[in-house]
Amino acid sequence: MNNPAIAEIILSTSRTHGLVAIASGEGFNRAQDALREAGFSPLPGGAFAAPPEQATSATASALVHRAHEHRASITMSTRPYLGDIGSDIAARLPGDWSATVKTYPAGTGRRTSSARCGTAATS
Repeated sequence: MNNPAIAEIILSTSRTHGLVAIASGEGFNRAQDALREAGFSPLPGGAFAAPPEQATSATASALVHRAHEHRASITMSTRPYLGDIGSDIAARLPGDWSATVKTYPAGTGRRTSSARCGTAATS
């Protein structure tokens, strides 16, 4: 019996976090459960990460199995994690800036992911 995916897990790489995953789709909560069960840890803003020392073939295998159980597909992005790019931009701005990435699962009325850079520049 074929159970179609009701959620998606998008994987990308990060210099600071290792392997980063974002859950989306109608069943994004199920995708988040699969990520936790596979050993991924939540990041601020809604993404999940497996640090480089933890991102092994065993973790990848666990994710594939947990995603299948929770009816989530897995896609590997060719782009680096947006949080790293936001931090790079913030570091080049004059003054004291930081970057925060927040993910909004599809169906919440918000975009799947967005980035906000900000805080006031120091004197």
